[in-house]
Amino acid sequence: MAKAPPPRDTTEVIHAGKAAGPAPKLTATVRPRRRRRATPPPIAAATGAPAPQPQPLPRTPVDMSTPTGRSHALAETVVMSILDKLRHEAHARGGALSLADLDRLAAEFHGKTAALRQVFEQTFESYANARERAKFAQNRNFPFDRVLVRRFEHLLARGPTGDPDKISRRFLHGFFIAVQMMLGAEILEGYQERCRDIVARLRVANKGKFAWPDLYQDPATAELAAEALATMASYFSAFEKRSAWFMTIVNGNLAPAERNASHLEASWQVSEAAFRRFLAALFAEVREMVATPDARTRFTERFGIERCMAAVEAMERLYGR
Repeated sequence: MAKAPPPRDTTEVIHAGKAAGPAPKLTATVRPRRRRRATPPPIAAATGAPAPQPQPLPRTPVDMSTPTGRSHALAETVVMSILDKLRHEAHARGGALSLADLDRLAAEFHGKTAALRQVFEQTFESYANARERAKFAQNRNFPFDRVLVRRFEHLLARGPTGDPDKISRRFLHGFFIAVQMMLGAEILEGYQERCRDIVARLRVANKGKFAWPDLYQDPATAELAAEALATMASYFSAFEKRSAWFMTIVNGNLAPAERNASHLEASWQVSEAAFRRFLAALFAEVREMVATPDARTRFTERFGIERCMAAVEAMERLYGR
């Protein structure tokens, strides 16, 4: 029996109806694949929600206890305010400002120059005056300051301290600045002058001699103090806000520490607890002035109903009902 032929292991390629020989060797040219460009995400449809506002530029922390630090803070505040204004204007106009926009903003900034100059002058004047007045133990040019400090003098540390729950005498510098800001420079100087007149009268009555206790005990001095303290107390009807402001002024304007002060003494700042004790001592008389209906009637007759209501609110927040 004849054997079947073995299967062919080649592939026949038919070209135009006729058989060809073994299949030619196939070759291919490899081309690099084109990279597909990333498709940007679709733009979300407007939902009516306001676009996020640009955040204010961060401020650099500075040591406000030194003249250099305060000058730096003032300069930075001005520069940062201008930059923040420019950023908000650019944001409102799609991210760009035209020359006309810049001219308009320049005119707006120029219009505020006078007010800014006045702020600078008042700040530097207040600082200079407070530096001089903080030496009240060595001079008698500001007797009314001593009358105010007398209210909380027992809380002042006898020497340098680093304990925030005690009140360093470095506190007085910022205290005088805050007092001048609340009362106004002219009104405060009026109190000083009236107090100087009392000192002069007492000196004549005592044949040229004068002692501070005589000033503290004089009825006219008590009237001056009551008037000033009633005005100051009325600011504290918004107690938390005004207390925070007062503490910022004080801690930002401490008198310089002594050269040989320790790190704790040099970095001292008044704590909230110590500050509240200071306020309680400062306004103890005002508390009595609004403690009863009859007392509030007298207060109103002298200072007006609005100031009376503000003082009552402040005393309740400070001492409790």
